Amino acid sequence: KQPFYYIWDTKATKTSDGEHKLKAVLFDPAPGTTGMVEGGSTEVKVTVANKINDGPTSLLLRYKYREGESLEYSRTSSAKLKGGEQQGASGTGDTELGAVRSKIVLGIEDSRPNEDLSLVRNKLTSLRILTNGQEVTATADQLSESMYQEIDSRGKVSYETGALTGFAEYANSGIPVDNTVGLPILPEAPIAIGDSWILAKQRLDIPGVPVALQPQVAINSKLDGLEWEAGRPAAKIRQTYTGELPEPVRVGGMLVTTPTIEFERVIYFAYKSGIILRTTR
Repeated sequence: KQPFYYIWDTKATKTSDGEHKLKAVLFDPAPGTTGMVEGGSTEVKVTVANKINDGPTSLLLRYKYREGESLEYSRTSSAKLKGGEQQGASGTGDTELGAVRSKIVLGIEDSRPNEDLSLVRNKLTSLRILTNGQEVTATADQLSESMYQEIDSRGKVSYETGALTGFAEYANSGIPVDNTVGLPILPEAPIAIGDSWILAKQRLDIPGVPVALQPQVAINSKLDGLEWEAGRPAAKIRQTYTGELPEPVRVGGMLVTTPTIEFERVIYFAYKSGIILRTTR
């Protein structure tokens, strides 16, 4: 008999830490019928421990760029027009403006630790677009060119090129495409669990808006705790912003002249290896 495997994503299912019981049941065909009967079962107790309670009391978070390293990230995003009263429109249901599944490679082209500067390359390697109920896979020649950034260990960009390449056709269609990993800025000083801080002039992450055109606001940040993520100890940082934006933004092919936003982003940062593991917004 071949063994079978089941991957239980306890974070995606929001399973609480503590003891849980797993039960596997074998079903056999019922004699003389098309139904099934229980042929046997087995149980096992497991302890879920996503939260790290014995981690460091203070962390100095820094990216650790290793020359020649390539990190691949998958991104899933969508943009919807929420239902409600709209001028000249009928119905109150949500309207999907577009959805995207993509893969982006962050390549470390050059690293100069003594200068606290590294050259990174953001390369969009795969793009699948869902619009009007149809999914289209972009060919290699349709993918945007690489975006290069000179960046320090906190994630602050001092120079970048290629930020707007390949976005005109997507932006006009209101499709949420981004060709960068979008490394968040890390706090300047060491932090402990429960600490809050404000980062000024930070780019938001609005779907369909190129990174170079993202509104910049003061974002509230907080270290929620330490958790295991993808098998690594990680700092869980929650970032929020609520309020008006300083300039109009174009979302879904529409220009919003007086935008008000509620923004939340959760970041899982591997504090030992110095890399972003996952972000959700």
